[in-house]
Amino acid sequence: MQQIYFYNNTDLPIMIDYWIDETWVENICCSHSTKIQPREKRMMYSCLGEWTLHSEFFNSDDTKLWKDKGLDLESIGKILCKPNVECFIHNDVFCLDYRELQDNGINYGFITFSYKKIKMD
Repeated sequence: MQQIYFYNNTDLPIMIDYWIDETWVENICCSHSTKIQPREKRMMYSCLGEWTLHSEFFNSDDTKLWKDKGLDLESIGKILCKPNVECFIHNDVFCLDYRELQDNGINYGFITFSYKKIKMD
């Protein structure tokens, strides 16, 4: 089981898909989704060490927040921990920042999801 500490440093909710072992069936993992609220921090687990970020919500209020900012509902990115952490973003609006942190002698990955910084001339 892989884990990351995820921080949504935006004013928008985001969906994260992750993989969980189905203990009653050997070698089977099932995909689950969870919504991370704006400014929320959460420890995320995945038996495959992979998480997919997207904005395809089940709630029309969340969809409206994205559309009001002129953003499409789409696949946003992916985080992989095999064996090193890699972060991929599929658009020019957001970024993922990875840092290795330590707490009480335990190392863990800390991922921050945020808007890209805009360069001003």
